[in-house]
Amino acid sequence: MTLRSVLTILLLLTGSLRVCAQTPDATVKLRIAQSFERSGDWERAVPLYESLLFGDPQNVVYYDALRRGYIQLKEYDKAIELIRYRLTLHPDNPSLLSSLGGVYYQKGEEQKADSVWQAVLRSNPSNVGLYRMIAGQMMEYRLYDQAISLFLQARQVTGDSNVFTGELANLYGTFQQYENAAREYVRLLTQQPSQLAEIQSRMSIFLNRPEAIIAAATAVRAALDVREDLIPLRQLFAWVLMERGDYSAALEQYRIIDRASNARGIELFNFAQRALEERELEAAVKAYREVLAIPPPKGIQPAARLGLARAIEESSVTPDSTISKGSQDPWPLSEARPSIGSALGLFEAIVRDYPGTPNAAEAYFRMGVIKRDRSFDLDGALAAFISIPTIVPDSPLALESSLAAAGVLIARNDLVGARDHYISLLGNRNSAHRDRVLFHLAELDYFTASFDTALVVLKRLSLQSSTDLANNALQLQYFIEENIGTSAPALKVFAACDLLLRQRRYPEALEGFRDVVRLFPSALLVDDAIIRIGELQLLLEKPLEAVATLRSMVSEMTGSILRDRALMRIGEIYENKLKNPALAIEAYEELLKLFPLSLHAEEARRRMRSLRGDAI
Repeated sequence: MTLRSVLTILLLLTGSLRVCAQTPDATVKLRIAQSFERSGDWERAVPLYESLLFGDPQNVVYYDALRRGYIQLKEYDKAIELIRYRLTLHPDNPSLLSSLGGVYYQKGEEQKADSVWQAVLRSNPSNVGLYRMIAGQMMEYRLYDQAISLFLQARQVTGDSNVFTGELANLYGTFQQYENAAREYVRLLTQQPSQLAEIQSRMSIFLNRPEAIIAAATAVRAALDVREDLIPLRQLFAWVLMERGDYSAALEQYRIIDRASNARGIELFNFAQRALEERELEAAVKAYREVLAIPPPKGIQPAARLGLARAIEESSVTPDSTISKGSQDPWPLSEARPSIGSALGLFEAIVRDYPGTPNAAEAYFRMGVIKRDRSFDLDGALAAFISIPTIVPDSPLALESSLAAAGVLIARNDLVGARDHYISLLGNRNSAHRDRVLFHLAELDYFTASFDTALVVLKRLSLQSSTDLANNALQLQYFIEENIGTSAPALKVFAACDLLLRQRRYPEALEGFRDVVRLFPSALLVDDAIIRIGELQLLLEKPLEAVATLRSMVSEMTGSILRDRALMRIGEIYENKLKNPALAIEAYEELLKLFPLSLHAEEARRRMRSLRGDAI
C-alpha cells in the first residue's frame, strides 16, 4: 500500500485533518478520551482517538482504543478498515486477523468471519495457541458450540487428545452436557492428579442436578475401570458418590483407597468425619469402627473414638424426638439403633484414657449434654460442665461449658447461683462472649419479673449488628414492651411459666399458661400462651390435644399474628408425630392460602413437595 493510500485511509477515519499546533498535548488528549470512554461517551471519545492515531499511526494503545470505539458505535466498516490498515504494518498477524473475523461476525457477515478464522488456523495448524485465540473470539460472541467444535478439531489436527481439557470441561458443564464434562475432568485428573481439589470445585458447580450426578458417576466409574490404580481418580469417584448421597458405596471406595495408599485408617477417618458432619450416621459409625480396628496412628485414635461416640450419640436420637427434622428414619431395620448409654460409655472411656486433653474436654461436654437433655441428670451434667474450664481454660469450649453450667443451675431453680455464675463470666475480654452472658442475665431478669432491668440490657444488645443474639434480644425486648404497659400482671405470670418451661416442669408450666388464658383473656400475649400450651401438650405426648389447641387458635383468634405459625406447627405434628401426610398437606395448603406472604410459606411449600413425592 502506498503512502498516499495510507493517508487517504487515515483522512477517512478522522474525517478532517487537524492542525497539530491547534490540538492539546497528546498525553492530555489521551486522558480526556479515556475519561469519555469510562463514562460510556464514545461519541466524544472516538474523534479524540482518531486524532491521536493520525498523529502516531504505530501506537497500539491508540489503535486498540479506536477499534473499541468503532465497535461500540457499531461502525463496523470503519473498524474493518482500521484493522486492515493495521495489517499493512503487521502483515498476517494472527491476532489482528482473529479480531477482523470478530468484527465481520458482529457486522452479520458470518461466512466471512469463519473464512478469516479458518485462514488463521491454516497458517499454522499445529499451533494450539491459534485455536485458543480463535475460540476466545467465538466465546466472546457466545458461539459456544463452534468453540467446542474448534477445540475438538485441534485435538484431531494436532494429534494431542489431551489438549484443551479444561476449556472443554467448562463448556460442557455450562451447557449441561454433564457426562462429556465429567469425561474431560477425568482426562484432566489423569494428566494432573494433584488438581483433585480444583476439579472437585469446578464439578460442584453443576452437580446440584440429579442428572448431572448420575452422568458424572457413570463417566468416572468407566474411567476407573481403565485406571483403577489411580488413587485420585478413585477419590473423585467416592466424592461423586457422596454428592449423590450414597455414603455406603463411598465407604467401600474409601476402604480401597486406604489400603492402596497404606494410609493406616487416615483416609477412612477423613471419610467418617465428613459422614458425621453430613449426618450420614450409619456410614460414620461403620467407618470409625473400622478405623479403630486397624488401628490408626496414635494421634488419630482419640479423635476417632470421639467421632464414634458422637456418631452413636446422634444415631440414638429417634426421628420423633425432634419434630422439625422430618419423619424418615435412615437407620436400617436389620441393625439395632445404637443406644445413648453406649455413647455415654464411650465418652466416659475417653475421659479416663486421655485425662487432661482437649479430647477429654470435648467428651466431658458431650456427657454434660447427654445427662442434661436425655436423662435430666442435672447433678451429673453440672459436674461434667464445670470440669471443662480446668482442662481448656480461655477456650470457646470453656465458655460454652460455663454457660451450660449456668443453664443447669437455672434448671435446678438455683437462680442466685446462676446469676453469680453468669456475672463471673463478664470478665471475658471477647465482647461477643460478654454480650451472650448479658443476654442470659437479661433472661434471668425477665424470668423474675425485673422487666425494667431486663429492658436496659436488651435495648443495648438489640442495637448490635444483625446477629442471632441481637435478633433474640430484640424479640424479647418487643415482647416485654408490648405487654408491660397493657397487662403487667399477665406478663409476670407468663414469664414465671417460661421459667417452668426452661426447667422442664412441663405439667406446672402447662397449668400456668392455661391460667394466663383464663385469668387474662384480653391480654395481648394470650395467643403466645396458646402456642406455648400446644408445644407443652406435644412435649407431654399429647399430639392430638396439641392440634386441637392450635386449631382453636386459628379458628377463633382471627386477629392474631401467630395464626400462620400455628398452622405450620399443625402441619409438622401431622407430618412427623401423627404420620398423617394427607392432613399435613391440608394444613400447609391452608397456611399458603390464608398467609401467602408468611415467613413459613417457603418451608410449607418444600414440605408439601416432599410429602407428595415431587421434591427434587
